[in-house]
Amino acid sequence: MPTDLQVWAPQHGRALAFEGHPKPYQSLVFPHALQNGVLFEAMVALARVSWLLQERLPWQKDAALTRHRANAFAGLKLRMTSETTCADDTTILTIAALTTIDYMLGVHEGAENHVNAMQQIRKIRLDLKGDTPWQYFLLSVMRAYEALWQFVKDRNEATTSMAQLSIESPMRSELPIYPSLPFNIKVCEALSKVSTSFNDMAMAGELSIQMIDILANLSTHARGDGSATPPNSPPSSPGGRNLLNTMADLRCLSVMATTPIEHKLCFGIMGTCFTLHYGSEKISDDMHETLQELEDSLVGNGKPEPQEENRLNAHRECLIWISVAAAGALDQSELLSAMSMVLDQTLEQYPDETSDWETLEKILKKFLWNDLLGKHWKQCWRKGMHRQSKAR
Repeated sequence: MPTDLQVWAPQHGRALAFEGHPKPYQSLVFPHALQNGVLFEAMVALARVSWLLQERLPWQKDAALTRHRANAFAGLKLRMTSETTCADDTTILTIAALTTIDYMLGVHEGAENHVNAMQQIRKIRLDLKGDTPWQYFLLSVMRAYEALWQFVKDRNEATTSMAQLSIESPMRSELPIYPSLPFNIKVCEALSKVSTSFNDMAMAGELSIQMIDILANLSTHARGDGSATPPNSPPSSPGGRNLLNTMADLRCLSVMATTPIEHKLCFGIMGTCFTLHYGSEKISDDMHETLQELEDSLVGNGKPEPQEENRLNAHRECLIWISVAAAGALDQSELLSAMSMVLDQTLEQYPDETSDWETLEKILKKFLWNDLLGKHWKQCWRKGMHRQSKAR
């Protein structure tokens, strides 16, 4: 087995993990690839491009990547001409692998073509209900890529400032990578800047390298020991632009295949960025769409699937921090502050942890905190407790 593949599979598979299959690429996909050459070629090509980009090596002239990628394309083309194989499981997974390669290389036209093909296959494969582990994984893969590409296509229609920033976003062509122990020096350096609670989550394989980097940069900014820029600096300033770029990265990460807690964490950190950037000021109307997305994602219209709910139960205190951080930003919105349900839902769900400020403060300080955030969050908490007492 190629060394690249041994490293790539566990690092990229954790986001799609579910009960019984903590590393689905190893337990489900790789055995299937051993029986299907076209998928094996695509997986080797994917592992190769991931390694090349990580090592910052030029991929255009890499002979191994060119060979395996060409073999995968040729095999897929043959499969698409046959009624028996054009929409089968092997074809779905091969398309997913080639989509990932094109996205990582910035070949977005190719990625779009692959996703369009996958959408057509999904219309054909009405038998996929997710009743078995294999089907559950296939559906998760298809949904993840459709959501990712929808974000890529829609991002220029988002608010102007966010769209302009996201074009230059360092995450525009990256997929989440979950590092394995022992961590390399860069990951260790980043983790040295974040709280113990986030360190524990990273050690458990719950945080991607991208999220670790975001947390490290934001923790440095929150402590004020990075570049000396006021938290409420204008968007044109270096510090302000950095926070808005971070939000653009988080929006991108939130639509990718990530672990359940990392998906939720994206919205809590977005809320923190808003508060650090705007300080005590109201958030401008051009950020309304992003704030609405934050509200909708955390309140939701239904319970998470059992697999996801089980994985979130271990992160009770982090979920509280996420909700308070998000509620803090929503409180700064002219349009959403009066109708936001994020904090009220949290106060009702976790009364033991949230009914007393001293208890809640200890929890919040375990994650990301500074005096500006603490002061604002306490004001929001008081408003929430007042609403709760009036409702009784």
